[in-house]
Amino acid sequence: MAKAEETKNAQQQPGRMKRFGRAIGNFFKGIGRFFLNMKHELKKVTWPTRKEMINYSLVVFLFMIAMIVVIGVFDFGASALVNLIVNL
Repeated sequence: MAKAEETKNAQQQPGRMKRFGRAIGNFFKGIGRFFLNMKHELKKVTWPTRKEMINYSLVVFLFMIAMIVVIGVFDFGASALVNLIVNL
């Protein structure tokens, strides 16, 4: 019975290797297809001009400054409130 199983396993090995080879081949084909599709999609993108990019960057920078000020005011107020409560 054991020899029959060994023979059966030995006969299955070449089939397994072929499937493994196909799986590896499909894996690399899939990666290549992904990058090709990405290249095609990037050609469809409408890229901003230099002037638009500067304007967008300025808006983001000013928003960050405003949020820093707002969070700083809340932080200062909260720490003053905690100090007031602790010192009572």
